[in-house]
Amino acid sequence: MSPVWLLDVDGVVNVARPGWGAPLPRSGNAYSSATAYRMRWAPTLIERIRLLHGSGKIEIRWCSTLCAEAEQIERLFGLPRLERSWYHEVSAATAPAAKLNAARAVLKPRTAPDLDR
Repeated sequence: MSPVWLLDVDGVVNVARPGWGAPLPRSGNAYSSATAYRMRWAPTLIERIRLLHGSGKIEIRWCSTLCAEAEQIERLFGLPRLERSWYHEVSAATAPAAKLNAARAVLKPRTAPDLDR
């Protein structure tokens, strides 16, 4: 089984001061419900994500409030299509529960069988 990364956007890839060794961060807009969201990212981080995804050694899934519009992020960052933890829109208020449920869904099939039965 490959490890699964649940990848969030804000505060993880989209940050105010991207580092990761890149001299200049990149920036652009992604859109959700006709609202523009400013994104700033380190190209070196995006390249690492792209390489890890392409290696087949890990599975990367979006786990972000923006999952329903993840193609916006993929286009902006130049990433291939990644799996989504969900496909419906979630609000900022319901996102924490959706993220927790996504983590539980990843862990559930990986849990060892109960040997005391």
